[in-house]
Amino acid sequence: MIDLGTDEFADVREIGRGGYGIVYTARQPAFGRTVAIKVLTLADEGTLRRFDRERQALGKVSNHPHITPVFASGFTADGKPYLAMEFMRGGSLADRLTREGALPWEEVLDLGVKLSGALETAHRAGILHRDLKPANVLLSDFGEPRLADFGIASIDDGEQTKTGVITASIAYAAPEILDGKRPEVPADIYGLSATLFTLVAGTPPFFAEGDQSLLAMVVRVARDPVPDLRARGVPDAMARVLETGMAKDARTRYPSAEAFGEALAQAQAEVGLRRTALVLPQGDQMPTSAVQVGSAANRWPEPTPAAPPPSAAPPVPPAVSGPGANPPPSPFPAPAGLAPEGTSGGWTPPPTSPSSARRGVLVGLGVLLLVVLGAGGFLLTRGGDDDVAVGTNGDDAVVASEPIAPAEAPGTDDAGPTPKPGEETPDEASGIVAGEWQEVRPMALARQQIPSVELRGTTWVTGGLTEEGVTATVEGYEAATNSWRSAPDLPVPLHHHMAAVHDGEIVVLGGWSPDGALLSAITQDRVFALRGDEWVELPPLLQPRVAGTAQSVGGLLVVTGGQGVDGNLVLTTEVFDGTAWTEVAPLPVPREHLASATDGTYMYVVGGRVLSSDANLPDLERYDPATDTWETLAPMPTARGGLAAVYTEGWLVAIGGERPLGVFDDVEAYDIASGEWRELPPLLVGRHGLGASVANNLVVVAGGALEATHSAPTAVTEVVSTG
Repeated sequence: MIDLGTDEFADVREIGRGGYGIVYTARQPAFGRTVAIKVLTLADEGTLRRFDRERQALGKVSNHPHITPVFASGFTADGKPYLAMEFMRGGSLADRLTREGALPWEEVLDLGVKLSGALETAHRAGILHRDLKPANVLLSDFGEPRLADFGIASIDDGEQTKTGVITASIAYAAPEILDGKRPEVPADIYGLSATLFTLVAGTPPFFAEGDQSLLAMVVRVARDPVPDLRARGVPDAMARVLETGMAKDARTRYPSAEAFGEALAQAQAEVGLRRTALVLPQGDQMPTSAVQVGSAANRWPEPTPAAPPPSAAPPVPPAVSGPGANPPPSPFPAPAGLAPEGTSGGWTPPPTSPSSARRGVLVGLGVLLLVVLGAGGFLLTRGGDDDVAVGTNGDDAVVASEPIAPAEAPGTDDAGPTPKPGEETPDEASGIVAGEWQEVRPMALARQQIPSVELRGTTWVTGGLTEEGVTATVEGYEAATNSWRSAPDLPVPLHHHMAAVHDGEIVVLGGWSPDGALLSAITQDRVFALRGDEWVELPPLLQPRVAGTAQSVGGLLVVTGGQGVDGNLVLTTEVFDGTAWTEVAPLPVPREHLASATDGTYMYVVGGRVLSSDANLPDLERYDPATDTWETLAPMPTARGGLAAVYTEGWLVAIGGERPLGVFDDVEAYDIASGEWRELPPLLVGRHGLGASVANNLVVVAGGALEATHSAPTAVTEVVSTG
C-alpha cells in the first residue's frame, strides 16, 4: 500500500500502472468524493522542477469546463510527486471508441470545438499537451469531454483497436515530431485533428488494416496525404478543417487552437448545425505569465545557432542531353579554379524524385515511446533545456504561439552564450567562404577515433584516444562564434564508440574503455544519452561492439557493423525503438571502421575494412527500416576504412580515412538521385578516425589521426560550406 504522506485520502487502490507512473483511486472524506491520484514514479531533479512549475500552471486552467480538474498535489512519503484529480467514471473516448466504434460526425464536431477551447486555454497558460489522443480525453459523469494528462506521466502507452494494439503516440504525432523537432503549438493542433479524425473514422488516420507495423505507420504519417473522410459521409466543410489541421507542413496548419476551434464551429454553421460555444478565458482570468522559471546558474549553456554562410554562386545550368554531357553538380559550391568546365561554380541540389521530396527526417520516435512528462504537458521552451522557458519576464515565462526565432549571430545586440569558467571568449564569426575547406579554431584536446554529431546547430565530439590515453571529454563547435564549448563528460572514457542524435539527445553507444594501462580492455555494450545536463543510461546493446556505426532513422536508433568481444566482426544489426533493442536484417558485407549517414528515411553505410587497413572496402549499402531491407548501391571509388560520412541536400559525402601506410585526404560524394560518385576538393589535413557532421550549411570535420594506426592525434578542425 502506498503512503501518500497525508491523511487527506483514504481507501487508496491501484487501478493502472505504466513505465513511469501509477494511478490510484482514493476517497477524499472531507469532500465526500472519489478522486484519481497519479503518482510519478520517475522523480529526478529535473522532473521535480518541471512538475513544480507545471502544477502551478495547471492550477490556472483546471477550472476550464473541458480540462480535468486538479484538486490537490503533493509528495508521497518517499518523495514522489502526485496529483489528485477528478475521477472520471465515464472512462475515455478511446474506451467509448472500443465499445461503440466510430462516433457520429455531428457529435465529433461538437467535441472538437469544446476541446479546442480547452487546448487554447492551456496554450495561453504556457502548457503544451504533447500527447493528444482519444485515450487522453476523459468523459465526466455528465458526458462532457475533459482533456487529461497535462504535466504528468501517461499511464497508457497504447490503445486497443478492432484488430490489435497501436502505439497511440505515433498515430497522433505530427510529422515534425517524428522529424525530431521540438514540439510547438502546431503539433498540438495536429494531435487534436488526428484525434477527431479517429473518432469519426473509427481508426487513426494512417491506420492500415492488416498492417500493424509501427515502422510502416511512421512512413505513412510522413509521406501519405490525409485520408479522405468524405467517402465515409463526412461533409466537405469538416473534412477540409481536419485536413488543414493535419497538414504535413506545420506552417500551413491553423495558427492557434482558437483558430482551429473557430473553423470547426464555422463548419457546423455551413452544414446547418448550431455553433458550439468556444469557451475561452475572459478578461483577467488568464495571467500572461503563469510558469515559474528556475535559476539558470548551473545549467549547460544553450547553443547560439550559427548564421547560414553567404549564398554560393548562381546554380549550374540544366544538363545537356547525352551520356556524360554534364557531371552531377557538387554538394560544395566550388571556389575559383575548382568549378567543372561549363559550370558557373555554384551548386544546384540534385534532381528530387517525388518520393524523395516527401522524405522527412523521422528521428525522435523514442520520444513518443519513452515518455515521462513528455506524454503529458510540457512547457513551451527553447531547444535543448526543458528548464529554459521562452519570453521570460522576471521569473515568469510567457507563452509564444509562434515558432521561437534562433538567437542572433554575433555582431547584433546578442553577444551569444556566456562562456563557462575556463572557456575562452568566442572569436568573431568565422567568415566561411563557400566551397573552400578552411581551418577554424581547433579542439581543446587532440584526439582520434571519435564520432561526431550535430545537435541544434552545434557539432559535438565525444571521447576518443589522446596522446595520454582515453578521454571522456565532450566538446561542441559553434561556427557562428568560431569557438568550442564544453558539455558534461561521458560517464566512462571511450574510444572507437558510436554516437547519434536520437529523440533530441546525444546518444553514445559501445566502444572500448580502458582498464589501467590497457586502453582497449573492455568492449562495451553500454548506451548513454545526454539528458539535460547529465548522462543517463539506456538499455544496453544486445551485442557489445566497437568501430561500428549508428544513426537515428525512421524513428529508430540503428547500429550496425563493428568488432566484437572476441575480436571478430559483428554480423548483426540492432534497432532501438525507445523500449528495447531488436535484431534486424544484417549488413550485407560485415565490416568495421565503417561510416554512415542518413537522409531521414534511409541509413547509408559506406566504406570500412575487414579488421586491417590493408583490407579496406568500398561498399555502399542503404538500409530501409520501414521494410527491414538492405540495398547495395554503387561502390565508392576509393576503398577505405576509418573514414567519416555526412548527408547534405541529396548527397552522401565520404571524408578521409586510413590506408595501409598513411591516411586519406580524399573527399568523394555520391549523388543519391543519379547514383553517381564524384571527386570533391580534398581535406587540407588528411586523417582517419575523424568526426564529421553538418551544422547550419557547414560540413565540420574535427580531430582524427595524422598517421596510420593509433598515433598522432590531431585537434585540427576544418569546415566547408554547402550553400
